[in-house]
Amino acid sequence: MFTRELYSALHRMLLTSSQRAISTTRRCLARSSSIPLESSPLKKEGFLIPQACPACGQKCFRPLVLQRHVQRCCPDLLLQQGHGSTGLDFAEMNQETLATWLDNAKEKEIQNQEQALEIAFRKFDSGGNRLRQGPPEIATTLNFSLPRADRLLKAAMRAVPLPADHDPIEVIFEDDDFIALNKPYGVITAPKHRYVGGSMVNRIIGHRGGLEPAVLHRLDMNTTGVVLFAKKRDIVPAVHLQFREKTAKKEYIALVAGVPQWESCVVDAPIGHSSIEKVARAVVAAGDDGKPAVTKFTVVASSTTADLSIGSPGICAAPGVAHLTQGAALIRCEPLTGRTHQIRVHLAHAGHPILGDDLYGVMGPWLDRQALHAASLSLQHPRLNSSLTVEAPLPKDFENALKMVGL
Repeated sequence: MFTRELYSALHRMLLTSSQRAISTTRRCLARSSSIPLESSPLKKEGFLIPQACPACGQKCFRPLVLQRHVQRCCPDLLLQQGHGSTGLDFAEMNQETLATWLDNAKEKEIQNQEQALEIAFRKFDSGGNRLRQGPPEIATTLNFSLPRADRLLKAAMRAVPLPADHDPIEVIFEDDDFIALNKPYGVITAPKHRYVGGSMVNRIIGHRGGLEPAVLHRLDMNTTGVVLFAKKRDIVPAVHLQFREKTAKKEYIALVAGVPQWESCVVDAPIGHSSIEKVARAVVAAGDDGKPAVTKFTVVASSTTADLSIGSPGICAAPGVAHLTQGAALIRCEPLTGRTHQIRVHLAHAGHPILGDDLYGVMGPWLDRQALHAASLSLQHPRLNSSLTVEAPLPKDFENALKMVGL
């Protein structure tokens, strides 16, 4: 919940950030010319160190470029300081005047951010319930355009410090650039909102002295295994590129109902939204809202004697699941694309849903969540230019499930 204490902390943090930015602005402008601050019009000369837009931080090297950007990005800052949207000429201002204007604009933008957070998170109806408000209400209240209000709220929310959780983490790999964890079930990878904890990101912050890691990929809340985070932001694009180009390799282990007739197979079936459950996915016909999805499956071990008769189908389980009363198999899964619930949906589509899966599979006494574990992740280390493979051991509940079905 967005508490009064957190709101006050954000206010103090924004003021501190503003003071640093103001000091930096004056130093940068002072270094941009050997002519005294008081007397030198900037004209078309550039800054030696670029100046940032007070609203979005976009850096500009020339006064006129900065002026045109501000007119597009945050014209309200011009109006609020007594200037029309085209009546202020940065090139005719001396450095001291421009530095003062930027200082005032940054202070005003902090006030705008505080107002945006107030409108979005601290307005309540007569019954004490928080109103669900966002950019449209901010735009109306502050007389901003909708895109400007949207950017303002996002910037204000990014400034909220993520809370630290001190629940345990299992580090399976760490160097100067990465930290990899063996994620337990029941925990999300990243927080849904910056002011809400309970994720692996918050746990890393709690155990690594405030380090805010960058999320490189995600696991479902009830899927366990390898999840990799970046400790340095400059390495993120190179890793994301490997995921997009499918050069990074993920391997999962799944415990499924029934014994497949195949040793290995490839499921190539588009995945879209389910018509049964809002959060669920389903294999859809080509041309519908589905996105291409491909997964390779290999049977690792199987048991024909496993008794599944006491199981019950998940919410979106196929009708044939009820007939899978005997046999279980351990499957290695290699997703070649990255769709939501891809492995779970494709295994159900192949006729062998995952045990414990409350959406697509067979629920029973084996374990309290889907028997799906991210066993390994392999990629090229961007900094070291060497291969990196991270592996996560199976959790206890998965091992117990294997014993229960005779594997």
